[in-house]
Amino acid sequence: MAQGNYSVDYVLKLKALMHDPIHKIWLFSEENKRKVVLEHGSEISKDLRQFHEKVAEDLFRFLISDSIKDSEGEIAYADHISSALSMIVVKDAPMVNFEESRFIDPFTAESSKTEAPEDHKEVVEVFKNLGKLNFPDQQERAKFFFLFLWRFLPDIFPWIEKHPADSRAPNHSIYDHLVQCSCIATCLDKGDKPAFLLFTISPVQSFIAIARKTSDLWAGSYLISYLIYKAIEVIMDELGPDHIIFPNLRGQPLVDLWLYEKHFKDYENHFKDLNINKIGAFDFEKWKDSLKTDKLLIANFPNRFLAIVPDGRAKDIAKECQEAIGKAIDELLEKVESLNDNKVKEEVKKVKDVIKEHITKYLKIYWVVLPFYEGNDHKDVNSIFEDYKNLVGENDLYNLVKTVVENLPDGYKNVGNAYSLLVDLTERFLASRKAIRDFEVIKIEKEKIERCHLCGEYEVLDIKWENVGRKYVSESERLCGMCFFKRLLPELIGNEFGLELKFPSTSEMATVKYKVKLAEEKLAEDLKNEIKNFLTKNLRELNGHKLIKPTGVPRLELKKNPLYDIDGQWLMESSYRKEYFKKEYGIDIPEEELEEIREYLKKKDIKPPTYYAILSVDGDNMGKWLKGEKLPAVEELLHEKVRDELFKRYETFKAFFKENHPMSPSFHNLFSRRLSEFALEKVRKIVEGRYYGKLIYAGGDDVLAFLPVEDALKCACYLNKAFKSLLGEKASVSAGIVFVHHKYPLSLALKEVRDAQKRAKRDYGRSAVCIKHISGSGQIRTTGFRWEDKNFFDEIVKKYSDEELSSKFAYDLVDVVRMLQGRENKVKDEALSILEREIKRLYRHKIPKDKVDKCFEKRLLDTMKRYKDNILAFADMLIIARFVAKKGAER
Repeated sequence: MAQGNYSVDYVLKLKALMHDPIHKIWLFSEENKRKVVLEHGSEISKDLRQFHEKVAEDLFRFLISDSIKDSEGEIAYADHISSALSMIVVKDAPMVNFEESRFIDPFTAESSKTEAPEDHKEVVEVFKNLGKLNFPDQQERAKFFFLFLWRFLPDIFPWIEKHPADSRAPNHSIYDHLVQCSCIATCLDKGDKPAFLLFTISPVQSFIAIARKTSDLWAGSYLISYLIYKAIEVIMDELGPDHIIFPNLRGQPLVDLWLYEKHFKDYENHFKDLNINKIGAFDFEKWKDSLKTDKLLIANFPNRFLAIVPDGRAKDIAKECQEAIGKAIDELLEKVESLNDNKVKEEVKKVKDVIKEHITKYLKIYWVVLPFYEGNDHKDVNSIFEDYKNLVGENDLYNLVKTVVENLPDGYKNVGNAYSLLVDLTERFLASRKAIRDFEVIKIEKEKIERCHLCGEYEVLDIKWENVGRKYVSESERLCGMCFFKRLLPELIGNEFGLELKFPSTSEMATVKYKVKLAEEKLAEDLKNEIKNFLTKNLRELNGHKLIKPTGVPRLELKKNPLYDIDGQWLMESSYRKEYFKKEYGIDIPEEELEEIREYLKKKDIKPPTYYAILSVDGDNMGKWLKGEKLPAVEELLHEKVRDELFKRYETFKAFFKENHPMSPSFHNLFSRRLSEFALEKVRKIVEGRYYGKLIYAGGDDVLAFLPVEDALKCACYLNKAFKSLLGEKASVSAGIVFVHHKYPLSLALKEVRDAQKRAKRDYGRSAVCIKHISGSGQIRTTGFRWEDKNFFDEIVKKYSDEELSSKFAYDLVDVVRMLQGRENKVKDEALSILEREIKRLYRHKIPKDKVDKCFEKRLLDTMKRYKDNILAFADMLIIARFVAKKGAER
């Protein structure tokens, strides 16, 4: 760890982080106070504040031989502001002791008993043991302990996240309050003040969508995630990780790696010497061993961050963040030395500057800074109201926050109360900044240039493409710097972390479950040998491109499948075409060789599915969640004793308490933590563990994955359930699913799945799915429904699978619908009865009487009536259900 010249006072940060005992509410008990006095000799005081300050002082002195009080008063001011940021404590609110205290989840409003240590000794022993570590100086010591406690307090003491900062408004943890206090104290140091820094990289979707291969998609999403992380790293280095409000950093794989490499690695022997590897419920060695995992390869940072920084340095820090992105690209380009292909290394070295130019031209960086207040008065909340009113107006958010402040005791009023308004202003300023186009010199092209075959934006790189292996580009493919860099990135990142990245082809995604079926039928081994013989005989290793390799679908049991190393395309008869091998690999294969393998596949009746699914998931109303519009009412997030007592005293509170609780940094950060948990802990396990999918990226609420046709809807529904489990029943996701041929252009398929996702929100009212099926001829069928209607769709699929629904039923119904629908895809009321009769007739046609399901028939008719204003979506639902029943096989 670097020593000397600290721009941040880490002793101050540590004092702020420890200014309250981490078990503060537990100390709100006369019995517990007496235990502390008897066990540890702390002087008892009738003044509760004095008592818990004394406990905090004792704990702090285990780590630093100094008083926890600061001479300039920054911590007191920071405590004042950070309390106001996260707490609504109204006039005359009664005190709540530990025995009656609760913790209320701010998103679900579920109340549970306050969690706490078994006794004071549990806390003391941890700090006493940590205090035994030796460091070269006071700042070094404080920095280590601050970062260690920031990262691991909730791991050492799992109860801390359900131990409220205030028992009257027990909707955020003491941990969150302490972290905010350390951030604000740093911003107040040396007479400065806090300011918001909102930073973003754009555009995202179009950058990711420029893709021809699965790996292109991953590379686009990962590069944006990685670059925003490198910008965040500037703030972590200069100020500390506590200054990032969104996204959540604690537990992020890249942040954990940063902590270990830069701050903990030099001192890990201290833990071994003192035999304190296991601290509380936390095991340092186990954590260290988990650093280099596949989670490092998940693109889960969004394209933006919100930070609180010292106003006097805010603009300089923003510029450093911007510069860090350019440096990160340079560093990645330097890593070409790690590539296995020497010819590619030499070619890349010639065009490094061009590659960087293309990337930085496409990806724009925007940022804004907004100080919390003008002048030096942190209590001047009225100026914020005036500014907001003049710039935005008296909207619902303004009225809510103003009502909150009007009902606060005077001693609790300060700029922290207006957090929601300040964040909203910052967002609006950023939107205005993005609307202003930067001046750009346009070069007049004197001669016709060859543009990138993938994006069409920039000129192709001037390199010897024959020196670039088929592993990176196909025989005739020519790319610009940006798109070529995407091809290099998986190997560069894999080498950096010592991890292997595998990406299944779209052909593999179409056939993966068919491979399982072949293995079950004992056909896989023979098929593998036949295909392997053909490939090794005719192709072997072609310019660095291995044709026999692990396929990249991560499901563990697939590794035992004999066909695991054989890509799905080699199961398809259509792959064995002379022109295909010539175009893709630049080689001629005798027609008789191709005919031989085709005949083998026919003889064995190998007919794999040729369609796969792309799944795009996006959280609903994320903007409203982040503004606080989806949060529970104020009354739901107060202790019932406080709520009931105030209702008795003040009639006017009843209306105010019905309003949604405003957003706070605690809620903001907890919301981000839940999204991180969804992305890092839930999504991959569902997509790749529960189903046979491949996760491309999971950026919080935004997920993109490839799956077999029959898994896609099940997976989407399960992701929605997982999302709700973290944020409550009010939360939901909407999904777009596209069933597409494995040879369909990936960039076009991505546009369709994004459109499907948007239509799920627009046409079906969110908490819904929209499904598209793109046939080989290019015809697109579209349907959709809300999650609660999925069971009926599943029932239709089952009817087809069990042959209890005629295979012609859906197509015959489409013909009837087209005759009856009006110009606007609607069925008039007078035509509904005709359609109803036709559905009954078509359903019962060719179905034995004993198999007619009248309950199903009624549900079919009821569903049709709900779709009368979009009747083709109903007809397409039946055709798409048939397609799913056939597991992606053509009709």
